[in-house]
Amino acid sequence: MSAPADSLQDKHAVVTGGGRGIGAAIARSLAERGARITLMGRTLPTLEREAAALRALTEVHCQSVDIADPAAVDSAFAAAAGAMGPIAILVNNAGQASSAPFARTDLALWQRMLDVNLTGTYLGIRAALPGMLELGWGRIVNIASTASL
Repeated sequence: MSAPADSLQDKHAVVTGGGRGIGAAIARSLAERGARITLMGRTLPTLEREAAALRALTEVHCQSVDIADPAAVDSAFAAAAGAMGPIAILVNNAGQASSAPFARTDLALWQRMLDVNLTGTYLGIRAALPGMLELGWGRIVNIASTASL
């Protein structure tokens, strides 16, 4: 018997910002379709709480990372691939939405939002792509908020 058309059986999916909200909902949906999940985010206890709920559905790995730090992203994605195999699916969901009137938006706030929302997406793709090429199959979903448009 073949798997359903929407099956992601045994594919390794990484969801950044996966500890809550939209990222957690996406991780659950992927798990329900058979994917093995790596949850990535800033706060390991938050990721572990979400992972506990998903473990009834699939194998789950948690990895703390600052998505704006190139070395940390490379290390986190390497650890995820080491724990769960090559990455087949990447959901770039991590984001930061700080707001202030323009006159009170300092360069540090502006730069951090760009680093998380834009550079973090680039870094995630760069780190996940080798696994997808190795597999000959991959999917990337980039989620943006108004803060990163």
